[in-house]
Amino acid sequence: MRGNLEILKNKAGRRLLNLYLNQYSKFCRFIFIVTPIRSGSSLLQHIIAQIDGCATVGETHLRYRKPRDLSRLIRRVCEESGLSYFRRRTFLDKITADNQMQDVELFNPDLVKVVFLLRQPAPTIANLSKLKLWPRVGTSDVILNYYRGRLTNMVHQAEQLRHRNRGFF
Repeated sequence: MRGNLEILKNKAGRRLLNLYLNQYSKFCRFIFIVTPIRSGSSLLQHIIAQIDGCATVGETHLRYRKPRDLSRLIRRVCEESGLSYFRRRTFLDKITADNQMQDVELFNPDLVKVVFLLRQPAPTIANLSKLKLWPRVGTSDVILNYYRGRLTNMVHQAEQLRHRNRGFF
């Protein structure tokens, strides 16, 4: 980790690291768990992270718009976990918000896989109601609207997959 911090101390070092990570990301694999919040995705993430060479740090809340955004995931995982750059080949992130990934098809189907995770609605909605994210007035309507909207977006993302072997349901 010390070497990573030395590189990041100056602007030129950060630029150089970003260039390397953009190139390195072309040889890595990425797994995204697409799910509503409170659906058991943390457990699945921990299970997948046990694969040799896989690295993750929970939810990064990064937005993926272009293939080069994948290098931001590598950087975030390495910085937050203390891993050395270029030591891992598989990186994992959770997509729990509609605006995090617009078009999965922008990414190389050989490198990016997507796991769509759904839990039965009743326990998920019960878990959501325990969170303090929602306004008190009309909480059940807000939660149901979030859940319906998230499912609709997940269906849209699944339909975008032209390469069916890249998505797991």
